[in-house]
Amino acid sequence: MPRTPLIECPGCGNWVSQRATACPQCGHPLGKAVAEPDRQPARSGGGLWGFLTRPVGWVGTLALILVFIGGRYGLREWQKRDTERREREAREQAEEQIKKQVAEKAASRAADEELSRRLVGTWTGTFQLKTLSMSLTATYRANGTYHGEGTLREGDGPERDVRDSGTWRIENKKITEKTTESNDPELLPVGDTSTSDILTLTEAEFVFRTKTGHTFTLRRVAR
Repeated sequence: MPRTPLIECPGCGNWVSQRATACPQCGHPLGKAVAEPDRQPARSGGGLWGFLTRPVGWVGTLALILVFIGGRYGLREWQKRDTERREREAREQAEEQIKKQVAEKAASRAADEELSRRLVGTWTGTFQLKTLSMSLTATYRANGTYHGEGTLREGDGPERDVRDSGTWRIENKKITEKTTESNDPELLPVGDTSTSDILTLTEAEFVFRTKTGHTFTLRRVAR
């Protein structure tokens, strides 16, 4: 009958069967019964570095970077477009304002030209200012000159003949006259300029108001 091989117990030195799982003398585990230490799979590093070293971590990090870059780029693009929009609107408003001013000036100029056309001709009228009475005939020419003549009486005094000539122009519905010649410089000084508001100017009637607030009416007698 074959004999079972013996092995020496590392615990007490006793010889025991190779098939024994423990030494009968000291109980020391033998052979395959000796448990090997548990081997746990090595864990990857934790924290941010562990997150970044994982494939999923790289993908997430890359996605966050792309979102951040895209967000900043989108913000800059929005700011750029908003600035361009504001500048465009400012230019359009300025252009509209300029067009409006040009149109208003053109309309005013056209109105003044029409009034100037109507004024050309001979007009006559009589005026009474307190104790002063006056009769006047004035001729306005298309070349911007005028000639006026009439009579003037103050109270019960004698009549005085008055004559003057000068230039005229209409601007913004106001007529400005400048005396260049006068037979009575004391009453009508040469170089004197007067501006009056045009209240009515038709083919038959010319009504104006002086700076002193007096209103005068002239009637057309000839073109």
